[in-house]
Formats: sequence, C-alpha cells, structure tokens
Amino acid sequence: GSPTGLGCLLARRPAARLLRRRAHAYFGGGSVAGVLAGSDFARPRAHLAVRFADGTPHFRAFAEVPAGVRAMARVGGAAAVSAHARCLARELRRRLGALRHATGDPVVVLYGPSASDWSKDVT
Repeated sequence: GSPTGLGCLLARRPAARLLRRRAHAYFGGGSVAGVLAGSDFARPRAHLAVRFADGTPHFRAFAEVPAGVRAMARVGGAAAVSAHARCLARELRRRLGALRHATGDPVVVLYGPSASDWSKDVT
C-alpha cells in the first residue's frame, strides 16, 4: 500500500546521540548503511533524520505540515500542547489507578513515574 501517517521527532543535537533503535526492529527505505545477511548486524545511517525514517515518506501529507504548525500556534504553541498532554496523562493515570475488581484488587498496575512527576516541565 501507499505510505500513511506523518510524524516528527524533535531532539536536541546533544540528546540525539542517545537515541537508539530497538534490537531486531524493522528497518527499510535506506535507514541503514549496511546489513550483514544471516546475522544481527545492521549499521544505521549516521544522520538521525535518515536513521529513524523507515520506508517511503508520506509525501502527500507534507503539504499539511504548515496547517498543523498554524493549529498548534492557535492553541498556544508547543508549550500549551505539552501542558495539555501532561494534564491528560495525569487524568488517565488517576482513572486507571481507581479501577478495582469486585474483590477490591486493582485492575491496572501502573509502572513508571508517579503522577506528581508528570506535572513537572520537561525541557
């Protein structure tokens, strides 16, 4: 089929070197510099943008990027979107944590940062 979806990964240059792909992950579309058949060896491309771009870019969606940027600006920019996402995450965590079986045992076990950690700004 044709490519679908459009995503964006934003990373500061110093942090970009920390980004690693999962072992045995799918790759394609020129995201690797070399592969050794019959082994787990695959050397990623040096440039981050190419390394994480599998397959054919969804070029038809590129024309919609400016509209997406304008929509973000209308709601207050990336900081407002980030704050809203943190709010949604806290509420989801609260509601999932409140779910109980008839026995009173939790339905969901949550791992990771506490809800108070999610209120902090990430820079």
